[in-house]
Amino acid sequence: MPIINQISARWILDSRGIPTIVCSVKISTDQKNIFKGKASVPSGASTGIHEAVELRDGDERKFFGKGVNKAINNLLNIIGAKLIGHKFERACEVDEFMLNLEVELEKELSSHENKLVEIKELRDQVEQITGNQSHTVETKTEEDSYTQLSKSVLGANAILAISMAMHRAFAAANNLELWQYLRKEYFADQGENKKFPLLMCNIFNGGQHASNNLDIQEFMVIPKTGNIETDIQTITDIYQKLKQILKKQGQSTSVGDEGGFAPDYNGTAEVLKIIETAAQECGYTKINYDLALDCAASEFYDKDTNSYSVDGVNYSQSALTDFYTELSDEFNLASIEDPFAEDDLLGWELITTKIGKKRLLIGDDLFTTNSSRFSKIVLDRPSNSNTSWDNFNFETAKKNNIANGILIKPNQIGTILETTNMINLAKKCEYAVAVSHRSGETNDDFISDLAF
Repeated sequence: MPIINQISARWILDSRGIPTIVCSVKISTDQKNIFKGKASVPSGASTGIHEAVELRDGDERKFFGKGVNKAINNLLNIIGAKLIGHKFERACEVDEFMLNLEVELEKELSSHENKLVEIKELRDQVEQITGNQSHTVETKTEEDSYTQLSKSVLGANAILAISMAMHRAFAAANNLELWQYLRKEYFADQGENKKFPLLMCNIFNGGQHASNNLDIQEFMVIPKTGNIETDIQTITDIYQKLKQILKKQGQSTSVGDEGGFAPDYNGTAEVLKIIETAAQECGYTKINYDLALDCAASEFYDKDTNSYSVDGVNYSQSALTDFYTELSDEFNLASIEDPFAEDDLLGWELITTKIGKKRLLIGDDLFTTNSSRFSKIVLDRPSNSNTSWDNFNFETAKKNNIANGILIKPNQIGTILETTNMINLAKKCEYAVAVSHRSGETNDDFISDLAF
């Protein structure tokens, strides 16, 4: 049984120049056989409010508060100190160990905060009686409580760094490629998958990923030639042709956070038209590719007015559904991600009802790779349900008409174990699965193995 010998970590800069964590681990089966794993965690710019907590230092004097020394300290001196010397049969057992540690620490913190609340209430009573001002005790509101496993104590970035690195090390210990190990551990009952995943390529940026006037966050091309090499050629051709067209129009060809072009432009439809023009000038037709959007609608949703502002127009839920439907029909969109805000379930139900049978409607901020949130929204199954999934009948279960696909981002939840649980649950509910990068990426290619 492998034993954990060493865990190290340091900060590096992601693709946006913001600190993140790289972790290296060593495990051994005996003194001679030592296996290594290394992983870097990504970070998002447009993040859902239901994502696990990415722990940052908050010191504005260093990296504008974005440092990760607190998370690294937790990784080395809390998690690492407890893991080193322990034996584990499988990488998922390491994840379970870390999750149990987080549960324990969140309970301790919650208990401590409850005591602070009691002290504050007592001091308030003293003030009322004596009229004297006592020192205030800062307490968290109910919204900030730790009743859910938020990874707020150890940090999802600290936990995920170890989780990813351990999976690589255990794959090596089993003499398997990472994708083979992930299939063996988590997806063995799904049979052999001989298909290469479809690429969803972001070539025009807006929203939180660019400093331009576009509200829609990502405009994507999905090449579908049936061959990975020609798929890559297709998207490269379209991208380079698009650059040439933008130059001819006198537009900027600088790029946003995710590498897509990011000039000011005349609205959503015009961007889709210019991408189509680029494809046509390359000799491609819709047989060769599809178009897709990531709207990131939470970013342009006004909670006070319950409306959405896109391309200078304010839309109700019904009107926005019509807007997306018209775009889908005109450009034959294959997929729309986050067309409504993360908690706007009515909006999601409206669009799923209207175009869900023809288009892929992917929930990112809606689900945040969280199986508890997914089961509550899709299956009306409370997150604290005591019913075992083993006894749950997915075929007869009533599913709410909300989305039909899910985006998978490991750093939204914090461990590979939880990530793969979400993938399996989504597939059992017949939801499409798309594994995704973040806007703050590293050179780590873990998600390629996860998608395969």
